Amino acid sequence: MKLNKKGLWLDYIPTAAVAVLIITFAILREQSFIKTLPTLVTLIVQLLLVRANRSAFLIGGINTLLYGVSFYCEALYFSLFKAIAITAPIQFFSYFRWKKKSVDGTHCIRVLSMPMRITIALGIVVSWLLCFKLLGAVISSGRFIEADSLVFVIGVAVPILSAFGYADSQYLNIAACIISLVMWIAITIEEPENINFVLISVYNLFRVCEAAVTWTRLSPKKAEQNFEYKGESYEKNSI
Repeated sequence: MKLNKKGLWLDYIPTAAVAVLIITFAILREQSFIKTLPTLVTLIVQLLLVRANRSAFLIGGINTLLYGVSFYCEALYFSLFKAIAITAPIQFFSYFRWKKKSVDGTHCIRVLSMPMRITIALGIVVSWLLCFKLLGAVISSGRFIEADSLVFVIGVAVPILSAFGYADSQYLNIAACIISLVMWIAITIEEPENINFVLISVYNLFRVCEAAVTWTRLSPKKAEQNFEYKGESYEKNSI
């Protein structure tokens, strides 16, 4: 990562500040190391994701498994299932897929067509209702089932779209981050030792907003020019 004035103030100083806060609160609240570690790793993952760097998926996949432990401890069973059975495998798949499709170290970013956006939005709503009504009744001991199940559904769509290089994934991710932030604030009000998850949720929201802007700028004109320069074909709005 090239160090410049903009990068210093936008990337490194906020990251360092959040890291210090996470470690400080972890010590003060005597938070377990297994809960603190994934939040610190997330700081690195999000920096890589903003730059559409494929390494974010490899590190992120491993880190998602660590998050699974925290979700289990907090009885967030939808998030636990998503992390272990869906998000982590897709992250690893994304890492190897981006290797084949990368251009100068970053992936060729593209955008969804409007019909696909509408279809995915409807799919998310229907899937959430099904999860909330059907699975929610089964996992009756879970906490914040409405929010947890919605984050679960959106969290399935985001890594899939990211795997195929769609900038739209980051806008969906913004919605997931907002819901997740609200959920962790509610949890932390009851259990202050989870303040680190509020901090990382705020940081995630900031980075995902930045990633949405960056990925949009990379699609589709610049990606098309890069592929033409490399003598490859580029198909817009195709999965």
